[in-house]
Amino acid sequence: MGNADPLLIKGTSEGWPILISNLKSLLETGEVALEVHPGH
Repeated sequence: MGNADPLLIKGTSEGWPILISNLKSLLETGEVALEVHPGH
């Protein structure tokens, strides 16, 4: 990843925890816990 775009890395690393958290909530309760809007 020597030439990877820093914004791509930042967005990906910040996005995964939210995705996993929402997936866990969806599986446990049937509802999404957090709604994230890109750019916010």
